[in-house]
Amino acid sequence: MAKASAYCRLPLPTACCLLLALPLLSATLRAAELPSARITLDPPRPFAGQPFTLQLEIATAPGSEIQNPELRGLPGGTHLEFGKFSSLPAQRVVRDGRTVELHRYRSRVRPVASFNTIVEPMLAYQQVERRSSGFFTSWQTVRRRLDIPPTRIEIRPLPTAGRPADFAGAIGEFTLRGGVEPDVVVPLDLVTLTVEISGKGTLGEARPQLPKLDPALFKVYPPKETRSGEERITLVQTIIPQSTQAVEVAGASFSFFDTTREQYRTITTGPFRLAFTTREAATAPAVRKVEVTALRPDGTRQELPVEVSMYRELRRVIPLTAGVLAALGFIAIFRPTHKRMAVIAGLLLLVGVTWATHLWIGKERITRIPLKQTAALRIAPGERAHSSIELPEGTPVRLLGQGHGWLRIEAGGHRGWIPATSLSADD
Repeated sequence: MAKASAYCRLPLPTACCLLLALPLLSATLRAAELPSARITLDPPRPFAGQPFTLQLEIATAPGSEIQNPELRGLPGGTHLEFGKFSSLPAQRVVRDGRTVELHRYRSRVRPVASFNTIVEPMLAYQQVERRSSGFFTSWQTVRRRLDIPPTRIEIRPLPTAGRPADFAGAIGEFTLRGGVEPDVVVPLDLVTLTVEISGKGTLGEARPQLPKLDPALFKVYPPKETRSGEERITLVQTIIPQSTQAVEVAGASFSFFDTTREQYRTITTGPFRLAFTTREAATAPAVRKVEVTALRPDGTRQELPVEVSMYRELRRVIPLTAGVLAALGFIAIFRPTHKRMAVIAGLLLLVGVTWATHLWIGKERITRIPLKQTAALRIAPGERAHSSIELPEGTPVRLLGQGHGWLRIEAGGHRGWIPATSLSADD
């Protein structure tokens, strides 16, 4: 009895044909795998709130062009906030012994909340293929849909252990810098405190914590914030040392979650030292002399810009016109029944409006007083206050306020304080 054979013996010509067909069959199978696509995350396991890069990679046969790709099936809304996809130049590489063309697209994504899921996205796109037939070349656009292999997206939650009390949601890697200018001063000088936070990540609503200064030593003004993009914030604050005991400005701090170390950090800058000196004339800041047009002599007329002249004329004409119209309207209404009373009341109304206009214009008239001596315009009342402007004798000034032997004035567009002795007692 013949035994069943575990294999069959092929004739030699048939076996040779199969061996020759194997490379062609392998190439055909590889060709059937194109196009293909995949998505990757960088970093692969980001934290909630940490921006990451999502890259879509499409592999096609050489000579193909991808247009209008649409990635569907990814979690969005309350999970992920996608930025605009940007395309990278196509690149030809060799995979599994075959040349393919890679089309890459990247998007900056910010995870809103933590989650861990496996997604099965789908890609819809238009593929432009070049077909050659002899000397002729044609292009064909085909709408395609491509299933992407299942991909795990894991967004880790921020740890609760070690979270600082002043943590406000900043995530990434940041540095904090600060300083004061000038650092050699006299009491009542203006000092600028500058604190800057910058780096990579998300700042959100987080801000550097400025120092809380003793009000007995420093006068503090609200800081001014300047933002440069999403990763840099500069705070500028003006402080005024009140005495020589204000020798130190406390440091600033900032708390964030370091995604590289995967832990919370609080970084500081400062404190900043102030040195006090006695300012002499030779070392005083340069004083700029401001020339302001002197008061015009009586009987002369000053030429004003057209818009200023028109504004002044309108201030006079509009109220008077309104008064005349109101008086005529009053007369027209009551004249049929009370002719005499209507005329008298209309005239009284016109006179009243005219007088009120005169008082209003007189109240707004600016009176300028010439200085009887040269004076330094200071930023605050006091001989130690900083001064960079000198007003020569005879400069017309406008009085804004006064207090403790000092006058607050405006001259030539500059405002500040001068000694009360700079004006005569009669003024």
